[in-house]
Amino acid sequence: MLEAIQAAAGNQDDDQTRRRELHGQVDRLKDLYVMGDRSKDQYVIRREADALLDDFARFWEAEDKPAERHKLLGQLFDRI
Repeated sequence: MLEAIQAAAGNQDDDQTRRRELHGQVDRLKDLYVMGDRSKDQYVIRREADALLDDFARFWEAEDKPAERHKLLGQLFDRI
């Protein structure tokens, strides 16, 4: 039981680290857009993907139906 709790805590740390990394990427992408290195379409797609990923963890934890999870994954991959 203790191992499961420690593993879950480690996953939360990994999720938070990944979230910080993604936010850092979006911030750098904003800089590239402002400097003209990326088109508006490229910027918007990345920004929307970031918003989807932010909501993904919350949805995944709350949704226990495999069909709904599969549907979300399909939408995520379509968007990417």
